[in-house]
Amino acid sequence: MERRKVIRQGKGTLTMSLPMKWVKQLNLSSGDELEIEQRGFQLIIGPGKKQVRKKTEIDLRGYSKGLVFVIMNNLYIRGDEEIKFYFDRPETYTAIADGVKHLLGFEIVEQTENSCVLKELAAGESEDFEAILRRIFLILLGMAEDGIEALKTGKKDVISMIQNRDQSINTLVSYCLRMLNRRGGSDIQKAMHLYTLLNFLEQLGDEYSRLYRDVSKVKQTTISLMQKTAALLRNFYELFYKFDKAKASSIKDARDKIREELNKNLPNIQSRNDLIALHHLRSISDLIIDIEKFNIAMQL
Repeated sequence: MERRKVIRQGKGTLTMSLPMKWVKQLNLSSGDELEIEQRGFQLIIGPGKKQVRKKTEIDLRGYSKGLVFVIMNNLYIRGDEEIKFYFDRPETYTAIADGVKHLLGFEIVEQTENSCVLKELAAGESEDFEAILRRIFLILLGMAEDGIEALKTGKKDVISMIQNRDQSINTLVSYCLRMLNRRGGSDIQKAMHLYTLLNFLEQLGDEYSRLYRDVSKVKQTTISLMQKTAALLRNFYELFYKFDKAKASSIKDARDKIREELNKNLPNIQSRNDLIALHHLRSISDLIIDIEKFNIAMQL
């Protein structure tokens, strides 16, 4: 922490200089607007909603094709608005072109033989955050509930379609994380809880996707556990939007009963599909409780 002196400007104004490292990080210049929030005796200062980050240039030469989207997604989540990539292999550009499809609002606007520029053409508004978060929940609920009927009948094409819904979850989670990073002056503690919650929701989508990738048909006892796990997720969804102490406790109790039933069934499982399904259901039910813990923390 550093200290700065307040300077009198004229008769009724006091000013203070801004840290140059912070100014450069936000690419601020004279005339830019800052948002100021009074919180008790503290002032929280952040960039204005339309504050543009400095352009970023990244050399992808030497990175494997598989890491290209990891780099792109991290820059996107960070809040960058224009990114120039340098590369020396056609497959790297292919990976960029494929990856940008999963970055909402971004397009390739310039391209040469060894470089390209990605730019945000459709910026989302902060008001969209709640709607998109709810959409993530609804996709997860669809994966949980629609997959039960698909596994009952063993329809592999339907199971595959449900598995691929996780791609939409990943895209929407990245978009929400980007919005949190760009809020600047918002409640830091709440933002940290939301950031963690979103990452857990992405993991939940991944776990359901792996379940439908690894399993094609299961027995009725496993279907029953899937139904109870899906009900657990729906109950948490309702709790998230209307918190209730009694319901929070009942969700934890329901997870414990699912865990007991899983442990009871494991010694009798002979089918590979059912064994793998139970493994994923254990992870899913535990993740739901992990998410609930952060929801409780947000209520305190």
